[in-house]
Amino acid sequence: DPKTNEIPNGIRQNELIFAKNLQEKNSLNKKANTNELEWKEAGPKDVGGRTRAIAVDVTNSNTIIAGGVSGGIWKSIDKGATWQMKSTTSQILSVTTIAQDPRSGKTNTWYYASGEFSGSSQDQGFTHRVSGGGVYKSTDNGETWNLLTNTKDTNPSAWNTPYDFVSKIIVNPVTGTVFIASHAFGIMKST
Repeated sequence: DPKTNEIPNGIRQNELIFAKNLQEKNSLNKKANTNELEWKEAGPKDVGGRTRAIAVDVTNSNTIIAGGVSGGIWKSIDKGATWQMKSTTSQILSVTTIAQDPRSGKTNTWYYASGEFSGSSQDQGFTHRVSGGGVYKSTDNGETWNLLTNTKDTNPSAWNTPYDFVSKIIVNPVTGTVFIASHAFGIMKST
């Protein structure tokens, strides 16, 4: 009791009753939900890094593109049964967000942005953040990726561009305008 700074009489018994009721309630909820999804590990196996971005191709649900904070871009064409790395070692491997252009005739165009501002398993100080370095674009359905030159960071050791830490990228389904949510720089859009 906060007023008396003492443990109330019978509190342990109340705790046990509450736990039992909660367990029974959860058990009933599980039985009532017959449409539960079954989950199993699908990869990538110990090579993709912490996956922060994933998208399913709007024209082919067999194709999935995923990005890891320290593992780059990965593509599956068999619903995730197997994966191939599509990033090169010269590209920023810190993928945090990915988007496909959903417009008809433009679905082979994908974008990814980089830079993990928070979420690292290490100390949360600035030195342990995973800096990005721009926005990448693919025009061949995720097979190859190129840095958009106007998003290139010329000083990777400084936090000086909107493209250093990007948490979200989206493509306007009507106009194709690309928007990014950037830490400390706000919302940016392509022109």
